[in-house]
Amino acid sequence: MTHNPNSKIISSLFNSQATMSSLMAQSNNLAKLTGEACLIGEKLQNALFVCNSEIMVTAFSQIVKGINPHVNTAQTSLCDFIKNTNTNNNNDIIVLILSDSADINKVSALDLSHATSAKVFVVAPQSFQLPKLHKLGANVSLALESTAEQIRDAFLRGLQGEQFELGFPQSFDESFNEKYAALTQRQRQVLKLMIQGKSNKEIARELDNEVSTIKVHCTAIFKFLGVTSRIQVAAVV
Repeated sequence: MTHNPNSKIISSLFNSQATMSSLMAQSNNLAKLTGEACLIGEKLQNALFVCNSEIMVTAFSQIVKGINPHVNTAQTSLCDFIKNTNTNNNNDIIVLILSDSADINKVSALDLSHATSAKVFVVAPQSFQLPKLHKLGANVSLALESTAEQIRDAFLRGLQGEQFELGFPQSFDESFNEKYAALTQRQRQVLKLMIQGKSNKEIARELDNEVSTIKVHCTAIFKFLGVTSRIQVAAVV
């Protein structure tokens, strides 16, 4: 099994006491809500957090309670959420905190806009390349690196029905495809997965190809970029 070079970084992001302490400290020092925001906050009665990390759920729950201190919060795993999407309609917001790029594929396979009547927020590290909102069926996409105040305001805006992304590089797919237009569409897909740290076997599984085919694509990508290793690919891209 090939080691994912991003695993330690992702692990530290989602299981770090420092991360929780930072978010908690920010949320405890948020400015008082305006009258309008208080009215919006009253609509927030039930919040479901989809995440395996209790630390992250605690931090985000603190921010939500800054909007409405009486909100009821619950936690579930992504697997259980996927199994029970049709039973989550009593929630006002559902916050999916994704810690692995594989989770994005699982969420993308769902039609969140039809699976629940709740406002759906997707939170992930900035380095993740999230699909566009209309593909996810989510209302708001948030970068984990956002401040507690930004997250609080995003929840308020999302509750009002706004749809937007916060903290992610804009138009990644368009700029990426333009920059690497000389590659085939499949080669660009392989390149994106390669820079996420996926092995040939993982890429083959995700793209439903043979490993030998992926190796051919990788050879073509190396030649195009003028490199000889994956490490050099990551540095160049």
